[in-house]
Amino acid sequence: MENHIAYNLLQNNPGKLICSPAFQASIRKVVNKWVQRGFIKYAHTDDLTQEVNTLLLEKRCYQIQKNYKLEYGSLVLYFERVVYNLCVDLIVKPTKIDKYCYSLDDVNPRFVAMHSQYENDLLEIEKSRLVLLLNKFNENKGKFLLLLKLYSRLPLTTNDIKDISQKVNRKVAKELLKDFGKSYTDIEDREIFEKITPILNLVEQKKVSPDATRRWFSSKVNLLIEKMNRKTQGIEYDREALKNLTQIVFNRVSLSA
Repeated sequence: MENHIAYNLLQNNPGKLICSPAFQASIRKVVNKWVQRGFIKYAHTDDLTQEVNTLLLEKRCYQIQKNYKLEYGSLVLYFERVVYNLCVDLIVKPTKIDKYCYSLDDVNPRFVAMHSQYENDLLEIEKSRLVLLLNKFNENKGKFLLLLKLYSRLPLTTNDIKDISQKVNRKVAKELLKDFGKSYTDIEDREIFEKITPILNLVEQKKVSPDATRRWFSSKVNLLIEKMNRKTQGIEYDREALKNLTQIVFNRVSLSA
């Protein structure tokens, strides 16, 4: 379908555009990439395809209608990136992933190396972009990565807290792993910051409140989201989407797929 025809249909009847053979083929193409890499929790490809279509027809097609502009380029490519974001929202949820987590030290080199290998795969590109951006956090990088993993509800490993372990007594490090070395998806952000801030204060020899730690981390997350967003290409992150992508990056099952 030519771009100007697709654009006119988007403006006049977005539901019909979504149901057209060309755009249904785009949905299947994106969904199949997830299936081929083993990320998908659905039993069959059709299940996820149906979920994506439902979300598109109920809400997202009108957002595309509002946001897409001809100067952005191909509407099909823009649409496929929207479908990718929907797949992230549908597939990646906090589950029992304790035994599948990479440490903060293990994850970066592998994904930087994978960038060129999967440059045409939307998911792999986004994972590589996230890792590359995380590597650019020079000041307090270790602190930010630790908080990001906690914020994303990923269980900690001994490698994740090795810097902390060198500066606090063994009991404190042991308690940290006891609290966050297993699934803790039911713990609220407030409680996480209340528990981790005193430990960070010991390491940094500071007296900072949990709320100050939260504000510092929040500013870094906002900066990361700003850099991850590519609105002209239909890729726009919020905090939940960033959590989802973080879970994929540090998830051993995803890495080995």
